[in-house]
Amino acid sequence: FKIWLILFSICSISYILFFNSIHLISKRLGYKNRLLSSMVYSSADIYYSAITPSASGGQPASAYYMVKDGIDPGATTFTLVFNLIAYTAAILVIGAAAFIIRPHMFSLFGFWIKFLVAAGLIVQSLLLAFFIACMRCHKAVLGCGNGLISFLHKLKIVKNTEKWRAKLTDEVEKYRTSFEEIKKHRALFFEALILNIA
Repeated sequence: FKIWLILFSICSISYILFFNSIHLISKRLGYKNRLLSSMVYSSADIYYSAITPSASGGQPASAYYMVKDGIDPGATTFTLVFNLIAYTAAILVIGAAAFIIRPHMFSLFGFWIKFLVAAGLIVQSLLLAFFIACMRCHKAVLGCGNGLISFLHKLKIVKNTEKWRAKLTDEVEKYRTSFEEIKKHRALFFEALILNIA
């Protein structure tokens, strides 16, 4: 039992360290934050993601600690968006690699496991596609999004359309402005991707 507890502790610490591409990204932006501080940002993301619905509290918690430590809010947003894109891409890369290495394993799963794996792949792919669409064709995303909000309003599913339109605009703008920074740091994406895969 003790050896498993030790191994578990090592894996948990390693997970926080490798998840810490936040440190790498913020450092490239010129913020000389300590590794220990960056581990706090990563730990906050992991912890609050675990205790909030749909893991929605992770990034705001990281952002709170980053801004508190003097990192510019714009740089904070870019760092977290950049890390999220690398994390989502890493999940797809790992899934693809696992399927290529041992394709026969998928056939051993029951129906519901296959369904969940397929659903996860579709959701992650759609998320990555949404991130890319927000960065490269934000006007089209805004047009489609606003059209969907109007349609849901007619069905009486969405009541406060202005609130949802403002949320959509904020999200799309966040990714659009981040894309300008990503173009300046192309190699950084692959470094962040490798850390997230690890």
